[in-house]
Amino acid sequence: MNAESPIGFHPLLAAWFGQTFGEPTEVQLRAWESIGSGAHTLIAAPTGSGKTLAALLPCLDRIVTGKAANGPVRGVKLLYVTPLKALNNDIHHHVVGFIDQLEQMAAETGLPWPGLTVGVRTGDTTQSTRASMLRQPPDVLVTTPESLYILLTSLKGRDMLRTVRHVIVDEIHDLAEGARGLHLSVTLERLVAWCGRSPQRIGVSATQKPIERVARFLGGWEPVGAEGDGADAAQAGTAAGSDDTGAGMSVEAGKETIADVLMRPRPVNIVESRMHKALQLVVTMPEQTFITQDKQEAVWGPVTERLVKLMEGSRSVLIFANNRRLCERLTLRLNDHVGYEMARSHHGSVSREQRLEVERALKAGELRCLVATSSLELGIDVGHIDLVVQIDSPKSAAAGIQRIGRAGHSVGGVSRGVILARSRGQLPECAMLSRRVLERDIEEIRIPVQSLDILCQQIAAMVAGGDWTICELSRVLAGSYGYRDFPRERLLDVLQVLSGYYPFVRPLLDWNRDTGVLSRRGVTGMAAIMGAGTIPQSSAYPVHHADSRVHIGELDEEYIHESRVGDVFQLGTSSWKIQSIKNDRVYVVEAGNRFSEIPFWRGEGQGRTFELSRDIGRFMDELERRIEREEPHGTLDWLTRDYGLDAGAAGELIALIRSQKAVSAVPTHRRIVVERFRDELKQWHVIVHSTFGRTFNRTWLLALRQHGEERFPVRLFANAKDNGIHFVLSGADEGMAASFVAMLRGVTSARLEALLREAVPSSPQFGAAFRRLAETSLLLSRSFTRTPAWKKRLRSEELLRESLPYAERFPFLGEAMRICLQEELDMPRVREALEQIEAGALEVNVRESLFPSPLAAAFLTEFMGAQIYESDAVGKDIQLQLLGLERAQAGRLFGESAVLEAGQPDHGAAEEEPWPASAPLEQPETLLRLLKQRGDRTAAEMARLAADSGADEARQQAEGGSGLGSPEPAGAPQAEEIGRLLRRLEEEGRVRLIDIGGEKRWICSDEADTYARIADDPLAARFVLSRYMEHRASFTAEELAARYGAALPLVNDLMSQWAEDGTIEPALGGSEAGPRSWVSRETAARRIRRAERALREQAAPVDPVRYCRFLMAAQHVLPGSRLSGEEGLRDVIGKLQGWFLPLPEWEASVFPLRLTDYRKETLDRLCAAGEVIWIGRKEAGEKEGRVAFFLAEAKELYAPLLKRGAASKHEPLLELLRRKGASFLSALSRETGSVPSELTADLIELAWEGLVSNDQFAPLRMNGSGKKTTAKTAAKFQSGLGRWYALETLTEEQPGEGDSLGAWVKQALDGSALLTRDLAGTLLPWSWDDVYGSLKQLELWGMLTRGFWVRDIAAMQFAAPETVGRLREAVWEAGGGETVLLPAADPANPFGLTVKWPAAPGVAFARKPGNDLVFRGGRWVLWCENNGRRMHTLHALADVQEEAWLPEEDRLQTLRAVLQSVLKKPGVRKVVIDTWNGEPVLDTLAAGTLRQLGAEADRASLVLWPSSLR
Repeated sequence: MNAESPIGFHPLLAAWFGQTFGEPTEVQLRAWESIGSGAHTLIAAPTGSGKTLAALLPCLDRIVTGKAANGPVRGVKLLYVTPLKALNNDIHHHVVGFIDQLEQMAAETGLPWPGLTVGVRTGDTTQSTRASMLRQPPDVLVTTPESLYILLTSLKGRDMLRTVRHVIVDEIHDLAEGARGLHLSVTLERLVAWCGRSPQRIGVSATQKPIERVARFLGGWEPVGAEGDGADAAQAGTAAGSDDTGAGMSVEAGKETIADVLMRPRPVNIVESRMHKALQLVVTMPEQTFITQDKQEAVWGPVTERLVKLMEGSRSVLIFANNRRLCERLTLRLNDHVGYEMARSHHGSVSREQRLEVERALKAGELRCLVATSSLELGIDVGHIDLVVQIDSPKSAAAGIQRIGRAGHSVGGVSRGVILARSRGQLPECAMLSRRVLERDIEEIRIPVQSLDILCQQIAAMVAGGDWTICELSRVLAGSYGYRDFPRERLLDVLQVLSGYYPFVRPLLDWNRDTGVLSRRGVTGMAAIMGAGTIPQSSAYPVHHADSRVHIGELDEEYIHESRVGDVFQLGTSSWKIQSIKNDRVYVVEAGNRFSEIPFWRGEGQGRTFELSRDIGRFMDELERRIEREEPHGTLDWLTRDYGLDAGAAGELIALIRSQKAVSAVPTHRRIVVERFRDELKQWHVIVHSTFGRTFNRTWLLALRQHGEERFPVRLFANAKDNGIHFVLSGADEGMAASFVAMLRGVTSARLEALLREAVPSSPQFGAAFRRLAETSLLLSRSFTRTPAWKKRLRSEELLRESLPYAERFPFLGEAMRICLQEELDMPRVREALEQIEAGALEVNVRESLFPSPLAAAFLTEFMGAQIYESDAVGKDIQLQLLGLERAQAGRLFGESAVLEAGQPDHGAAEEEPWPASAPLEQPETLLRLLKQRGDRTAAEMARLAADSGADEARQQAEGGSGLGSPEPAGAPQAEEIGRLLRRLEEEGRVRLIDIGGEKRWICSDEADTYARIADDPLAARFVLSRYMEHRASFTAEELAARYGAALPLVNDLMSQWAEDGTIEPALGGSEAGPRSWVSRETAARRIRRAERALREQAAPVDPVRYCRFLMAAQHVLPGSRLSGEEGLRDVIGKLQGWFLPLPEWEASVFPLRLTDYRKETLDRLCAAGEVIWIGRKEAGEKEGRVAFFLAEAKELYAPLLKRGAASKHEPLLELLRRKGASFLSALSRETGSVPSELTADLIELAWEGLVSNDQFAPLRMNGSGKKTTAKTAAKFQSGLGRWYALETLTEEQPGEGDSLGAWVKQALDGSALLTRDLAGTLLPWSWDDVYGSLKQLELWGMLTRGFWVRDIAAMQFAAPETVGRLREAVWEAGGGETVLLPAADPANPFGLTVKWPAAPGVAFARKPGNDLVFRGGRWVLWCENNGRRMHTLHALADVQEEAWLPEEDRLQTLRAVLQSVLKKPGVRKVVIDTWNGEPVLDTLAAGTLRQLGAEADRASLVLWPSSLR
């Protein structure tokens, strides 16, 4: 090509192209002709065909010829839009290079040249560059869709876009199939409106199918009769067809759409290259090796060896991995294998600076190998690549073509690629994709449509720039491919939300209903810019160098939560050591560790399409048939010839199918295989081999799970993958596993939709979808810094809860459901498959085996990662417990006084909650906020609120010592001022005065229609009445009906709904005679939180010794509080229900310590009378069994401990007791034929298993210790003491979970005053995680309060509010000056259980038998170990001398009491004292006191006998 170019380019451009590139390619010539005609043009050409210049050069020619003819015009003429910032930089670099070459050629040839300028605008562009660009806009601006959106939204930035004549969209396929493309399509329509004409649109990509659909997406729609540059030009190429298919596009018949005029598609010329780039592609595998001791080397060694061998003869190699973790790990292993840095990594979590450096090094030939994710899939220029290696399947043919096409990137070059499958289970997918890539059979692009989040962003952005009528806004939106058929009613629902109609959503714009004008608010522009983009704000932690503060990359939030300072990880080929972890970033320094940890990033999985999955099924079917009927070499040749497998990979695939057939069946497109087997841990696994892809299998799984959990008694763990579904049946036996497989058939085509609609709202999927939608729709504000994921989840859950009552009109709930059902699930294809199963066209082959088949084995390794996103859903068991713990029942258990004091209305207080003083009502915006949040008000009511608010503020200032002694409001606005402000707002059309309930009240104008519908629209009534009641101290149905003139039945129905869903609760303590009073749950919760704050502020944590004294008094351990007789023993057992203590301790210390006259016969009588039951427990490895006592009426307590249907090695004996009921030993001996002594041993074992008990305690007392029974003792019970019975027969009906849980919490608090995680783990039959939700619910009801009430307890403590007060008042009530010996393992001792032992030098505290705490006069004075062998005074804790801590007289009385108590212990014949405070006892002050008491020296110890104690 020369200066006299036949295509008419500027002479310098034509000369430069001919000199630099030679002859144009076929696609360039056709594209230049189309673009030159002014037509919108879509270019489809393979990588390396020159398509970038095909699009760019005619646009540059138009710019320079325009400059030459008309002079320079300020502003951007060409927008070049790419999906990636990295691609932006690459294009910018190329254009800058072209311009430099053109400038140089102009200087050399003297040809006229007006010059060109180019700029790049992305999120990485510096502030100074942006400012410079505004002052001097470039001719060509390279940008991303999000940056173009922000520029068009910015009041200054959009000015330079009025002159845009051309828009090039590069890699359009990547944008079109995602939400970013839909976002861009609306931005382009906004650009049309801003410029006043339609800039020429040019799309460029290598992979597009169907191309007509992409053309329609690129062109968009315009009103019939509109004139634009591309309106009538359809000269060259093929015009876009009429394909309108999009993902989820539908409009109901008769529904009015937003297009108020007739629209037509803009014509788009399609220029499709006839050139096909040569591809060479091989599928291979690493050599298979045996697993050695070094498993890591066994796995990675063959992979790295194979890669190094493949790279032989190649100067530059690009390796693609499917996720960032694999990318980093592979880079590390390659470099270690060769011994130097041959490879570097490139992915989205590596900083931009490092990515650019790596790209430069590869292009310059300084780096031989680059390991990348999809970050290098698109057309970034990294120079000449000899070979591309794809690790495992690329998951789609389009991605495979893009990646393999990176090799031989020049025009006419051959692209050499290898797919390296790391396991033979991946070979079917790799083989199918290899064939598709070679045949260029790419997947169909599905363009998303009608997304609400993009709609919200674009509406906010448009309104931020100026006022729009709804008609004007609708016309712009209707030009977009995705919103042409958007229903008008749905648009109005969205505008209701954005304009702040719902009090729980921040208003982003103002909507005047009378004029239909949308106008900006103060937050509109910032919200539109901060919320830009279709991806929620990342919760990842930025990583910065601790010294230089240079940004290195990003790490997943969950990975950081599992990391600690000092940990070493790899990122970007380098090892880094964590120096500090801040709230919003991580600081690191370099580390020398060669094998550092590889971070993980969540959510990196990618599933394959249904079409590809179905083809894989067909391939497996064909392969199975060929193996059955062909010689092996024939099948091998077929795989090599048609699917690109090398001989080794083909042999492995054939061996895999043969192995699968030998033990099971091969899943295909016509056969689903269900396998059932047990693993080494005896857990049952059910694997459904379904090759239809992850989306299909996830849909089926959701329905199966919903169906199964309703009918199956054990918890289901399940995971859906591309090749099937994996179920783990935790706790199931063989019969359950068999019935589960049969149960799978219960999901039929007719029931599928109903099951999915039931399952989706309670699934993690729905919670995650709503959270993403709420954030990207601007309903949840974003911040400039990282927001933790848990905080986002809480805010999203609150919005979801508040919006649920308005589900019919709040559009985002339906949108979240649509996203789940239509975008993330595949209900139509699953229904079709189920219909085929029912008709017999799709076979279901069920197999049971002793071990997993080869295809099933792959599922087992992936099981651990199955439940990644469960935090988004509340577990079923927790849901049941929360629902089961009813408020009324809790009130009976915990008493209502706490509720009345904290959560319920103070009838002497104001009827309405005060308005915050921080928002003075003399501002118009504040008055509007008041009406929006609290609903209709008279001017007098608002004036009264203002006055009360001012009085509260003055009172707080006076209490805070501000010097203002009078609580009179200072300058609070009067009714006249409020009236003036309201009239002003009325003139602006923002408020209205209406008649309601017989008086004039003010409302927000946008609610006028809602108020008009109160009488006959329950949703409107709920909206209006809920705001009034949410801020009232209490209210009645009659009060609401009178205020709003509503029919009482309507209000009563509404109140019933509120009560049912927990919105309101009865106001306790009200008058029984009058109408029932209610209180809003939120109002009560706010009062309770205020009461809790006040309680915490008043109270410093109490001393743990005081807490111990409190428990001793509560449990009748103190001398003056001890009980006696049968009734006393009954009360003691009532306090200690649920404590499993070693068998001997009950009668050796626990009961005698609390009862002045304890006798074993008393306990036996209570058991025989049926008033007390006992339950045994003995864990594996325990020498001594443990026993707990319960009162017979406390069914809620012991019911969860009854093991119904449990198996035992003494099954015949247990079954006999189940059948016959309570039986004497002699009767059991006759039935079984066993002698009583043998039978007793079996019964004791059953008792320790917690399966049987006796209506007396004597049998366990006599035989439960495990010691051999003497003949004399055995003779005593030959006739049997008491009757034995199976524990499970105690309750015919199982109490509800809520009943039992509430009773256990009450029992724990009665006995221990506080409940912490440690105590719950010791006492309660549930885990802390199961209990915690109910404790929080009790706290919300005001029945419990949470805080640090006792010192030295590291965890939060739950207690009843009145208990906290009594703790502070606790004194040595019943103890006087007496000495009390408290065994260390006694339930009344909190030390070592909930309270940390004190730090006393030389003292080995432990909760062991024989260790005792000694109290005197309310002080813990002494610690005794091993029945007095070692004694320690606690004077060091009080920082006093021993003599002052325990004077001689006190020491004498204390030691006498201690020695008396120790000598009374069973089995203790004498007391031997070795040491006193760690010193030999004979060398201490205590020796004289002990001798005084009758102790005698025995070597270095002192010994005291009962007879010598004085």
